[in-house]
This record gives sequence, structure tokens and C-alpha cells, in this order.
Amino acid sequence: MGLFSKFFSSPKVQSGTNKPNIQFGRYTDRNKNAEQLECWTRAVDFFKEKKYLDTYNEFFKYLRDPKIDNVKFKTYNDRVEFEIIQGSKIVKGTASEKEIFAEAEVVKFEKPNVAVMRKLLSENYYLWFTKFTIIDKMFTIRHRCPSQSAHPTSIYFALKELANVADNFDDVLIQEFPFLQAVNIDHIQQLSDTEKNIKIKYFRDAINQTIKRVNELDANQFTGARSFMMLSLTYKLYYLLAPEGALLDEIREVQAIFFEENELYDVERVDRMIEAYKLFLNKTDEEIFKSLYKVKATFAVVRPTHYNKVINFVKDEIEKIHWYRENKHYDIQLAICEYIVAYSCFSFGMDPVITDIFHVFWHTLNNDLFNEFGFKEQFYNATTKKLNQGSITEAITKIVANNKTTYPHLTFATKNLNFKTIHDFAASFLYEFINCNFD
Repeated sequence: MGLFSKFFSSPKVQSGTNKPNIQFGRYTDRNKNAEQLECWTRAVDFFKEKKYLDTYNEFFKYLRDPKIDNVKFKTYNDRVEFEIIQGSKIVKGTASEKEIFAEAEVVKFEKPNVAVMRKLLSENYYLWFTKFTIIDKMFTIRHRCPSQSAHPTSIYFALKELANVADNFDDVLIQEFPFLQAVNIDHIQQLSDTEKNIKIKYFRDAINQTIKRVNELDANQFTGARSFMMLSLTYKLYYLLAPEGALLDEIREVQAIFFEENELYDVERVDRMIEAYKLFLNKTDEEIFKSLYKVKATFAVVRPTHYNKVINFVKDEIEKIHWYRENKHYDIQLAICEYIVAYSCFSFGMDPVITDIFHVFWHTLNNDLFNEFGFKEQFYNATTKKLNQGSITEAITKIVANNKTTYPHLTFATKNLNFKTIHDFAASFLYEFINCNFD
């Protein structure tokens, strides 16, 4: 495999036609099939031959995810016109033998505002391929490049920057400057009232329960445990509720509190996170509802991550459960296991096969929530505290079987899983994941 094959190739994600259409976590672009990878190769070859229109045509074939129809393009004799969906924004552009041009309208305004312009001007300093501009009472972000310099790799990262920045800044700007107006959001899919109510209940319950438990722990003796619990909460909300807009941005900010480069001790960082989450609880349902919707995407937010890095992360972190297990702090042991999986899903651009395996973990530890969403599989009964060994084993076995073509040596020894308790299961699950062979 070439460089981009290693970064972006993956088997088809396991799908169940009878499963509820619930979005979890963030979009991953590590889902290119063999045909798409061939399009990438042809795009590179055409670029070397200076056949730029052919390059763009193959590039957009590569970029399009046929399962969600996130990219639309049409090839004419002298140009390719395209649209790319990234969350709440649509990138539109034209590519020709001369150049490629792309832009996304971010927000619109009635009167110019110095504070907004200063904010975006400072942001331009950090952008590599794109720049914020003002066009007809509209803040837009643009990219323009001569075709002779538009190698497919360059196009990819330029459009990714443009799309992700536009998707992030529309909500950020409107939250900070309420006089700005949203634009081009008709493609956003609203969730049902039932799904939104389930999510907001989980949101409040998870925050309250975590803060209560963290405050019960001695801040000096259990500094590490309190940190794991607060970080696990942050990443769980990110994955299980898949928030968008302002709420997503705020969750990222809470996560950043713990990793800020300052002189604060971990005890103080946790206290700041707790105070931030208390502010979340003060939000009205209507405020939170604004960030609960479904979108399509084309680019991942995080960079592709080789599976060895994920395995090594799990291997290093899982060792931290020993003291808590030996001293019978089983809920902390479980929180650390949750943190490991949740952090991986938040920070790594993983192969879909790993995401699928971890999703069984998510479902098991949050079976009641999944049932409320409409999933029929029963992996864990929180009332009886019994794990459904048969259903869990079957789910993992199917994932391995569906990915054998791409990962011929892949195994997951379900016989080694410990189904005695939920905390034993979580630890044994991660130990078995470490032994997976994705070569």
C-alpha cells in the first residue's frame, strides 16, 4: 500500500439495516474502498501528466462517500464544479486547467463589526491554505491555488482545512456575536423529539452522577481517579451524544482545561472542570437542543492514527487499574477503562474495524441508553448486573469475520473475556484488544 492507502484505506463499516440511525462520535474518512483508492492513484498520475481536469475528476470520486452522498460534482469540458458537505457548512467551488477555487459562506451580517473582523483577521495568521474574507455582507473562507501546484495531497489538506474551520466557526461566531446570522443550513437534519429528550436526560444525569462521585473522593488521595472520571465524562458525552455546534465546542474547551500548559495542579484542573460542567447544567433544554442535530461530513477532525499507536496507548493506560482493582475500588477501575476507550475515540483517527470493536464496549457499558435509542441487543442488564455473554461474543465474532479480507490475521479471543462483573469485563476486553493483530 502507498502512503494514502495506509492512511485512508479500511474495510466497509459493519452496518445493520434494522438498527436505529443514531449518530455516534465523529465522522472518520478512513473508509475508502478499493475503487476510491484507485481513483486517488489515477488522480496522482494525471497530475504528473499535467492533465489537471482529469486530476480533479478522479479526486472528487475519491473524496465522495457513496453511503452518505457528502460530495457532489459535475465535470464539464473546461471545469469541474463541486459541493462538499462538512457538518453545518457547504464548500462550493470550481476547478479548471488553470486553477482550483473553493469557498464556504460562514455567517452573514447587517453591519460590519470591528470585533468580529479582528477575531477572524487574527485567525488568518494560523491558517495554512485558506483565509477569511468579506464578500457582500458575508464572512466567507476561501482557498485558491494554481492547478500546476494543486497536487491531490495539497488539495485534500486545503479543502479539509477550509471545511473544518468553516464548520467550527459558524457556531462559535454566532454564540459570541448574536447579531450574526446563520447561512446555508438547510442540509442539517433535525433529530426527533424523542432522541433529543433521551440525549438531554443522559447529558444531565451523567454530569450529575460524575460530579457527585468525584466530590466523594478525597482530592489528595484520589487525584488520579478524579481526573480519569472527569475526562471520561467529557469523552463519553462527545461520543454517545454526538453534539454539534456550540455544545461541541464547549465540551472541547472543558477537555482542554485539563491539558492546558500552566502551573495548576491536577486537583485544581479537576475543580475547574467541575465548575464548567455546573454551568452546563444551568443551560435550558432549548439551549442544548440547538446543538443536537445530525450532519453529513467529508473530512475527519482528527488525524489518521496507525493501529499500533492505539494499541500502545491502551497497553500503557490499562496498567493504571491495578492499584484500584487490588484495593477494590471497582468503579474507578471501570472509569479508567471507559477513559481509555473514550479518549481513543476522541483523539485518534482509527480504522473503522477498531471503532466497531470499541462500539461493542460502548454498547455494553451503556446498554440502557442504547435500548432507549431503539437498539434491540441486550449486552448488559444494569438491574441484575448480568452480562449477556452470547450476544457480546456474537457481535465481536461478526466484526472479525466481516474484516477478514482486509485483516486476515485478525482475531479477538472472546473466550478470554471475563463476564463475571462489568468491571472485570471492561478490563479483560481491553487486554484482549491489545492482542489483536491488524497486520
